[in-house]
Amino acid sequence: MKLQTKVDEFAMVLLGALIFIIILTVVWTTPPEALPTVSPQSIEISVIKGGVRVVTLRINGSVTNVSLSAEGAIKNWVKFSKQNFNVINFGSVDISFYVPEDVDEGVYTGNIVISSLGGEVKVPISLKVVSSSGENLAFRQLKPFGSFKLESKPSTVVLE
Repeated sequence: MKLQTKVDEFAMVLLGALIFIIILTVVWTTPPEALPTVSPQSIEISVIKGGVRVVTLRINGSVTNVSLSAEGAIKNWVKFSKQNFNVINFGSVDISFYVPEDVDEGVYTGNIVISSLGGEVKVPISLKVVSSSGENLAFRQLKPFGSFKLESKPSTVVLE
């Protein structure tokens, strides 16, 4: 009878230890919060040499300790309207891409990295640097000087 009691006590201690290990495993492997949903999921833009382009990044979810950074060839050209913040349900950040005058034309890539307690989300960036002529007139800012009409046809450009 005494041997049976010792075996039952040992089984209970072993069962308690097993339950404790399972609880610790679940607690340590569960992230404290979910990853945010980010929109757009990738960004492709064209920017004139020496120009600036602003893109709004939307972040959905309840996320704390959000920090933004850039990586890749574009990392020194990126500025954020805010860099460290919390998001409750919905938030947005303006990302400004400042392209230097002396950079070569071409496509430059990188990522915007959104880090939080729940993990990390990367938004791929493809930034095409173009000269300030021809097709890129749409990216120039014109100061208001009355109404006008700009028309472009394959062989002529008409400004009225």
